[in-house]
Amino acid sequence: MPSNPFNPHSLPLDLFVSALACTSWYKEARPLLGECTDLLFHGFRHSIQETRCIAELPTESRHSGLDYPDQMERIVVDFTRCANEGNYVATLAALETVLSLCPAKLTNLLVNISCPIPTPSPVLYRPFTRPQPLCSSVKCLELFGTEDTGKNHMNDLISALSPHLETLKLTKFTLNSGTYHALGKCTSLREIELNNVGDEERLPTEPEQRHFAYSCNRQRNIDATASVLTVLCPQLESFTLVTSADSLSPAVTLYNMIAFLKRCSGLKRLRIVGNKDVNDWFMFWCLLRGVDGQRLEHIDLEGCTNLVGSVVPKRKGKGSWPKLRSLSLQGCDGVSAWFVKRAVRVCPKLEEVVLPRHLNGEGEIGLAKRGFGCEQNGRWRRVKVKPTLKKDSVRAIASWMLKLKNVSSNER
Repeated sequence: MPSNPFNPHSLPLDLFVSALACTSWYKEARPLLGECTDLLFHGFRHSIQETRCIAELPTESRHSGLDYPDQMERIVVDFTRCANEGNYVATLAALETVLSLCPAKLTNLLVNISCPIPTPSPVLYRPFTRPQPLCSSVKCLELFGTEDTGKNHMNDLISALSPHLETLKLTKFTLNSGTYHALGKCTSLREIELNNVGDEERLPTEPEQRHFAYSCNRQRNIDATASVLTVLCPQLESFTLVTSADSLSPAVTLYNMIAFLKRCSGLKRLRIVGNKDVNDWFMFWCLLRGVDGQRLEHIDLEGCTNLVGSVVPKRKGKGSWPKLRSLSLQGCDGVSAWFVKRAVRVCPKLEEVVLPRHLNGEGEIGLAKRGFGCEQNGRWRRVKVKPTLKKDSVRAIASWMLKLKNVSSNER
């Protein structure tokens, strides 16, 4: 059998199927089952016959009383590997075969449709729209596409999974009114992650949303989305904004960011990456004095090169970070050593610090003296020291036990 780490190309399909039926090889083959199932849709091109064979393997195991299907937690469907319409139809049929088993642990479905979809063709959402859907356990949907990807396929799939969907991740899609209509059916949606998406009005938000993440490699203003989040999502716990460092205008204006942070009183994690507008004014108004940052547990300002750190957190009261557990300043090439020293000194729950390259020397910051150990790439974690008894304490305990023993002997 192939050695770990597992390489899909090193596993002949016939060998794997035979290994599962062989007593001496079973223990070796069983851990690879999930990875082999991924090969059904992801990894490299299969013939139509091989696709059917892999899809039928979990079915045969269920008939034999084995639990192979119930070990599946994630299925990756990569339609870019379909060379023609025949492969596309076979892949969709294989997906339907696997889902018909209703794998108990299957919660994550990743679909890559960043390619032309044959027309006419079986619709992608067909397995989920029967009177009794094949698999109602999918809670996380990840879609990869292009701006030319058929919107109806994406929107209908979101709509079909909407009753149980909690997490939605979209990459390279252009959203339209049909997308917002489908999202309106997702009453349990808690997390939305958008990477390089376009829209006609604003980015999608949901009232019960807890996590919002947006990433874009071109200039884009999302003030409208920030305003909606401020009003509709007061329970938001995590906000991530990743933008291009060479943008000419801010992704979110300072005024809207202040309003957003003030209203979202439950926010625990703030991640802003590659934003040149994160400077000392931003630090003052959004994280220290202007907005009370005492609730924040994680602050990540990676790649914000205009941050210097002339304003620092306080030890107590407004302007302090009493709950802060992690602080990432990776790529913040202008931040001062004094800012880091102060943050480490006044944040009692701080467990992790990620330093920019120019501050990663032990002599400048002195993190080791404050109980931190360096792992890699400027990442420092607080070292948990096991309590040890001093020699005097050991002697005192031994003396006390000896006296206790003598007293017991005298009483006898």
